[in-house]
Amino acid sequence: MMDLDLIGKHCTLRTCNELDFLPIQCSCLRWFCSLHISPDNHDCSTVVQRQLQPFLPSTGVRARCASAGCSRPSLDSAVSTTDLPYEGQRSNACCPGCRVSFCVDHRHRPSHSCTDSSLRKEKVKNEAARAILAQNFPPTLTSTSHTPVVARRCLKPTSDTKKVAQLHKVNLMKMRHRAVPGDPKEKGSTIPVGRRLYINVRLEMTGQPPKEIILWFQKTIATGKALDLIADHFMLSTFRASPLYLKGVCEEVGNYTVLRNDLALSEQIEDASNVILSNS
Repeated sequence: MMDLDLIGKHCTLRTCNELDFLPIQCSCLRWFCSLHISPDNHDCSTVVQRQLQPFLPSTGVRARCASAGCSRPSLDSAVSTTDLPYEGQRSNACCPGCRVSFCVDHRHRPSHSCTDSSLRKEKVKNEAARAILAQNFPPTLTSTSHTPVVARRCLKPTSDTKKVAQLHKVNLMKMRHRAVPGDPKEKGSTIPVGRRLYINVRLEMTGQPPKEIILWFQKTIATGKALDLIADHFMLSTFRASPLYLKGVCEEVGNYTVLRNDLALSEQIEDASNVILSNS
């Protein structure tokens, strides 16, 4: 017959010492039964240590963006180092070039005039390459390589609200069949359809051929993160000479609205919306 002492553990409290088959280990690394697991019931040593530690008041003020004239909190201040139990557990949110922390809108090197020497060298090389191309291949009147992408003509909206709702429903069903996850990590996931946001993204950039892709994101995703993921789908570097923007298309009036990177994507556009990725 199996010894019961090999299955459970005795409560460490001397006045109890009861054999418990489901013992619980306290933060003081001792085992107790369900009646004495509370730190107040066994004179826990960790409680005494916490009481002896000096009180460190928190200012509650987050560091601001290093960009001149910007008062938004920096990304590096989003997580307090005192909240992390182990050193090195936190990822750095500073600029990889100048090692300074900025907000979500100024995190890219071109948007905050990064002083990284490698960026300046790359800019000089690009200017020299463009000068050589202009010298050997002068532009012609028939050249269309730098012609801006013409915005699509907005169709006249119908006044029948029921017909508009029906068309929107049909368009959303088509997008759900063709959409791919915007975040590659969510490929094959079981996220419910009600928690997804479907968008049709158009690439409209000078010197780039027009492209389209239908993506879906979780409705809780921030616009800044969605912007970086969309740029990856179009194989665009986030450290370009000019920053990238997401623009929501208003089909009724035919104009665009630049989306804020610090807000959730679902707070600024509706399901089955058209979005433009642009650098201007």
